[in-house]
Amino acid sequence: MTKDMRRMPIVLLLLLSLALLSACGSDKQEQTGGIPYSSKEMRFSLVLPESWEGKYVVEETDDEVLFRSKSNLSWGGVVFQIRAWDKAEWEKDGEEMMKMTHIVKVGEQGNTVFSLSTPSDVQSDINNPEKKQEYSSMHADIPLIQPSFTTLNPS
Repeated sequence: MTKDMRRMPIVLLLLLSLALLSACGSDKQEQTGGIPYSSKEMRFSLVLPESWEGKYVVEETDDEVLFRSKSNLSWGGVVFQIRAWDKAEWEKDGEEMMKMTHIVKVGEQGNTVFSLSTPSDVQSDINNPEKKQEYSSMHADIPLIQPSFTTLNPS
C-alpha cells in the first residue's frame, strides 16, 4: 500500500467529521409556511409564523414598521420593528447602535439600509401570565422571522 493510500481513510474521516460539525453548528432556523407581510411603501417583505395569526397588529410610518402583540398594546406590545435608514446615517451610527442596542442590519437596497430591532424595555403585561407568555412566545420567534426579510424592487 502506498503512503497516499494509507492516508486516504484519515482524510475521508476528517472531511466527514468537518461536514458533520458544520451541520450541527448551524443555528440558522427557518420556518415553512407562515403569514406573508409586505410593505409597498418601504419596499420589503417578510414572513411571520402561523402562530401569530390574530395576535398581532402592524403600525407603519414613513421609515418604520412596528409589529405589536395585540393583547399587550396597553404596555406597548412592540415585539420588533423594521426601520429604513439613509445609508449615510447607518454608516455613521449603525455599527455603534448594534453594539449598544438590540438592532441588526437585515437588508440593503440602493441608498437604504434596513434594520430589525427589539425593545429594551418591558412591552408586556408582567402581571398577567397569559399575556406575558404570549408576548414571550412571539419574541422567541424573531430568529425565524429575521432570515425571511427580503427587499422588494422599486415599482
